[in-house]
Amino acid sequence: MSVDVLLARLHNVKSVKPGQWVAGCPLCQSKKGRPVAITERDGGKILLNPFCGCETPEIVKALGLRMVDLFPPSNGHHSPPITRRFSAEQVLLALAHEIGVAEVIAVDVERTGDFTPTQRQRMGLIAARITAGLNSMSGDRVADDLRRIRQAS
Repeated sequence: MSVDVLLARLHNVKSVKPGQWVAGCPLCQSKKGRPVAITERDGGKILLNPFCGCETPEIVKALGLRMVDLFPPSNGHHSPPITRRFSAEQVLLALAHEIGVAEVIAVDVERTGDFTPTQRQRMGLIAARITAGLNSMSGDRVADDLRRIRQAS
């Protein structure tokens, strides 16, 4: 997709310098005075930086586009885009909860000196959830790293 197609869907577009523009956000209309910055990179990749605080995927959707539209077609040697079901904030909150549960278990084990099968099972679930949360943010790199660590042990 050409950057001109994107610019035509935005309002209050102003050229900053060759290949760079600012525009009003289609979601919040940049009411706080913070625009969306648009940059066309070499090869036709289009970058959006919403200084207004809105999420880039939501802006792209509001313009009737998809994130993949911001990137030129590749030569077929690329990974499919990672789609995230949860925001970074949601993942971090869930991970913080799991760490809190692990801390409660650790305090209980320290107090009683007994690591019960139920506690062991819950710690396994915590480890699985933390790994899944990290993978959701990093595209399975964490699982690959953990697999290598376990194999080396």
